[in-house]
Amino acid sequence: MVSELCFTWCACLVPEDTLEALKTAVHHANDANQVAQFKKAMAAARDELGDKYFSPIQHDEAAIKRRAKTLMRKRWEQEATIFETFSDTCTADDLIQWINDLDAGSLHEYALHFNWDTSDWTPLEAILRHPDCDKATAITIYGLASPDFCERPSFDLDDTFDRRIFLEIDKLLTIILDRFRAGGFSTAHFSPTEDVTRLKRDRDIARENDSIKWYLPDDAFVGFEGQPHNPKYEFDFNSGEFRTPFDEWVKIAAMT
Repeated sequence: MVSELCFTWCACLVPEDTLEALKTAVHHANDANQVAQFKKAMAAARDELGDKYFSPIQHDEAAIKRRAKTLMRKRWEQEATIFETFSDTCTADDLIQWINDLDAGSLHEYALHFNWDTSDWTPLEAILRHPDCDKATAITIYGLASPDFCERPSFDLDDTFDRRIFLEIDKLLTIILDRFRAGGFSTAHFSPTEDVTRLKRDRDIARENDSIKWYLPDDAFVGFEGQPHNPKYEFDFNSGEFRTPFDEWVKIAAMT
C-alpha cells in the first residue's frame, strides 16, 4: 500500500509528468503493475534530486517527512489562501462578514494569531460578539489585552496614543465582561493560551487594591475542556491570510 509519507514528498518534489504517473499508481494501489509504476516514479524523483539530497536521510522516515513538509509548505502558502484580511480589496464589512461566518475553532485560531500591532481591533470585537465564540477564546483575548496595562502608574490618559489604546482595550474588555455577566459563552471546549491562574491572581490583587475596572467572575477562569480547536481555516499572523489547514491541503493538493 502506498504510504501517505511517500505520497507527500513525491507529490511535492517530482515534476508534473512523473506526478501524473504517481497519481495513477495511488488510485490503483492494489494493482501490482501500478504499484511498480509508483516505485519507478519514486526512483525518478530520487534520481532527479540526486544522492546528495537523499543519502543523509533516506533511512530516516521522520527526517524525510520533515523535509517534505518544509518544501510542501512553500506551495501551501502560495496556493491554499482562502481569504486575505490585508488585501486592498478587503473592506471592513467584508472582514466582519467573513468573521461572522467562521466556526468556533477558526475564531479561536484568529484570536490566537491576531496581529495586535494593527491599528484596527474591530475584528476582535466581532470575534467576541460571535454567538459561537468559546469561553477560552474570550479569556485568551482578555489576557492578551493586558487589563493591568491600563492600571499602571505610567499610563497617561492625556497622551493621545495611550488614550487610544485605553479606549480600544476598554471596549474589548467591556464586551467580555458584559457577556460573562449575561452568561453568554455557552461552550468552553478549548484552552486559553494565557495562564488563567495568573489572570485570576492579578484580578484578586487588583480587587484588594480596588483598582480594576473589568472584574471577571470566578467562573470565567475555570471549566475549560482543553480540546484541540481544529479550525476550518488556519490564520497566518504575518500575511493576514486564512488558509486551508496544512495537513488537509496536502492530501487535496497531492490528488489534484
